[in-house]
Amino acid sequence: VRQQAAVLVELLQVDCGGVDGVGESFEPYAILAVSNFNPHRADEWQGLTSDVKRGPVAEFNELYQFCWDHEPDELSAVELRLKIKDEHELARDPVIAEAIFRLSSGDEPEQGPAINGHLERAEAAPVQLQPGEWIRIEGAALGASGVKVTLRICWLPAEHCRPGFTPASPDGASGCGGRADSGTSLEKQAVMVAAWGEDGSEWCPDGAYVPCSTEKMFSLEDMEDEFKVWQEHYAMDPIFSKLGTAAPPLRTVLPIYGVNKPTMAGVIYRRRVARWRQGERTCYLEPDKDATVTHTGYEVVDGIVNELPKRTLQADPTASSIEVGCTECLRVSGDRTVPYQSL
Repeated sequence: VRQQAAVLVELLQVDCGGVDGVGESFEPYAILAVSNFNPHRADEWQGLTSDVKRGPVAEFNELYQFCWDHEPDELSAVELRLKIKDEHELARDPVIAEAIFRLSSGDEPEQGPAINGHLERAEAAPVQLQPGEWIRIEGAALGASGVKVTLRICWLPAEHCRPGFTPASPDGASGCGGRADSGTSLEKQAVMVAAWGEDGSEWCPDGAYVPCSTEKMFSLEDMEDEFKVWQEHYAMDPIFSKLGTAAPPLRTVLPIYGVNKPTMAGVIYRRRVARWRQGERTCYLEPDKDATVTHTGYEVVDGIVNELPKRTLQADPTASSIEVGCTECLRVSGDRTVPYQSL
């Protein structure tokens, strides 16, 4: 998963009743943007547009996610810009109100006093945010326009793990989270390096990415109920946690499977810059189409990492020469369904 910080904004209500000339035919919509003032791209803003509503007091109930790579564990010089426009079919949509909310983690005294919950005007003071906590701002005036907005804001640093996503076991059963799922085993990595040296390294995205365990993925997607079901029926199940990946109690097993097909071996994710209407499923992550992997045994296409036929190095000292067609090395991929190590 790419190391990114995120700001979630829930736009609840826009009250334009204080604007002269606004009536029931008024059709407001909002444009939200966030900038973290990347020193290399200081003018970079990420903008998203809401649905068009009707009437002077509009209920939006929409969720927005903005993210950035630069200083992903900091909330420094981040601003939320909000514009309210009136939709006109035959003319340019006029800007009814515009304001900037300054966001702060509370550890920047030079920015002045931080506020929590109530803000008379958008520009009055920085909004103090703690990792993972939602702050509600009720009826904040957007300048002198007469427009007031109600919204909620949450800041998520790259390494933040939400409360409630602690695995049942610190080590975790295989496939159930904990250290057992944070990457491949140390034993396999040792065998690979011993056999192939530097060429025996496993694939890793180029840049700032970290391996992600099962519970961390649940946390990133804010799937607390699903995580509890996963833990209760898998990780805490005494049979599954001990025997779920064990070999069957048979004397002889003859595996028959195909090899050397391009096979998915992993996915590289990033956060989405996106908007969701009320009731829509919020998938905060998506495959990172910009990700690259510098490794001769793998390729990445639109965030999907594939093993390559007769090119991917494997740690399997028991493989036969019939299987790989070579007695000196083991370069083989999976059967297009699961990677070779699973076979």
